Amino acid sequence: MIRTPDSSKPENNITQQHIRELASLNYQPAAEPRFSFDNEIEFRICGPDELTPTELRRWEEIQEQNPDLDSPFFRPEYTKLVSIVRKDMDVVIIEQGGKIVGFFPFHRDPYNIGRPVGYPLNDFQGIVVEKGVQIDELELLEAASLKAWKFDHGLAVQQELLRNGYSHCGSAYLDLSGGYEAYKAERKKSGSSIIKQISRKGRNLERDIGPLRFVPHTDDPSVFETLLEWKREQYLRTNKTDTFKFRWPRELLELILKQQTEKFQG
Repeated sequence: MIRTPDSSKPENNITQQHIRELASLNYQPAAEPRFSFDNEIEFRICGPDELTPTELRRWEEIQEQNPDLDSPFFRPEYTKLVSIVRKDMDVVIIEQGGKIVGFFPFHRDPYNIGRPVGYPLNDFQGIVVEKGVQIDELELLEAASLKAWKFDHGLAVQQELLRNGYSHCGSAYLDLSGGYEAYKAERKKSGSSIIKQISRKGRNLERDIGPLRFVPHTDDPSVFETLLEWKREQYLRTNKTDTFKFRWPRELLELILKQQTEKFQG
């Protein structure tokens, strides 16, 4: 599935079989060599632990300068933390004219099928690349030695993913650029009742349980355990795979919870 910022509904002709599948970039051998002297894009591959401080700073620059990548899932810190709990990862470094213009981190399974970093916890997936740089996805897969790269929350602004997807839908988001009160006013003006519903539920909670308070960050283990318990109950209730029956997702969230830097906080 492709993520877009403004599309309203998924396509109606998607079958249940499609819903169970991931979209895929599939490698196809070229009739002629893909690389030519006219193509300045070059690739090299390494492990996450092999990235140099200079390369990590360049990753930060690319992510921060491209508004399409405004998500912690595209931060180098996220990839580095995932690599602590998962050892099946590689990173393709993308260069153009001797300059690094992008990074493509991924998981590799025993059959050389790739998946997004942290999948299925990763809600935004794609190539960390300078805005305006076009990548040939088949060349990228060839450089990564992948037969395919499976994804389900790809960025629709990246044509490499859009032309390989089978469905698209809008992404939920909060526009708090003008502050929370401005967001509330905009939602009310648009006819949304979500703020009213949340306020009503909040009053019911205060009546039945006790006062509510907002805490932007807590490392209280009991709060973390309660959150995981609720999430696992939701998986069971909605008949979905319990991600936390595996050890690594929990370990990853624990690492992210402890990460408190200026640019990446759990």
